[in-house]
Amino acid sequence: MKSASKVGLCMLVTCLLLQPGWAQGFPGDSLYNSFRFFNGPDQLVYDSDGMPLFGPEFVAMLYGGATTDSLQPAIELETLAVMEPVAFNRSPGRLGLDHRGYNVTALALGTEGCGSQSWLQVVAWDTRVAPTYEAAVELDLGGYGASDLFLQTGGSAPHCEPQGLLPQPLVGLESFRLLPVIPEPGTTWLVLLGLPGFVWFRWRHGQKAAGPQAGGFAD
Repeated sequence: MKSASKVGLCMLVTCLLLQPGWAQGFPGDSLYNSFRFFNGPDQLVYDSDGMPLFGPEFVAMLYGGATTDSLQPAIELETLAVMEPVAFNRSPGRLGLDHRGYNVTALALGTEGCGSQSWLQVVAWDTRVAPTYEAAVELDLGGYGASDLFLQTGGSAPHCEPQGLLPQPLVGLESFRLLPVIPEPGTTWLVLLGLPGFVWFRWRHGQKAAGPQAGGFAD
């Protein structure tokens, strides 16, 4: 059994090393750690009502960095480009699969280079509110949320020494919720909100049109 396990591990490492991203590498990639963008049943992500997120309109991304104030969107191992938002398409509350149906392996800067630790944060939002997380935060209409920051040891990135450190799961991730969505005011509400000012304006206009009232009696 032990020999079979070793063979399986070697095959997995070989498959990772043969991926385009691992073979190509990118400038400074030896400073990055690798992580599996995956959460367990006790790490679910919920909407504001406590229902696990599910459906193509709900998406998530991983942010990471060497310090808590330098977080950036993670880099996707397969493309070596900024990670694309991943829909909650696996099961309710679970971080989803990429367009190929696989778990995303993401890269984030490490505190001491590859194989060390990275500060991580998972963010999620409703794309019906805004197309990006930053835009949702800027609008401040709710429908977005983020996990607490957590420090996580990662695996190898391309061209990292030593090789063979597998991408690590997000062990430190804790469940979180999205903020409730604040609906934008409709036309009816805008009219009602402006009605008192309009009435006051008409009253003042009528007072001025009437002119000053004479006081006392004529001789």
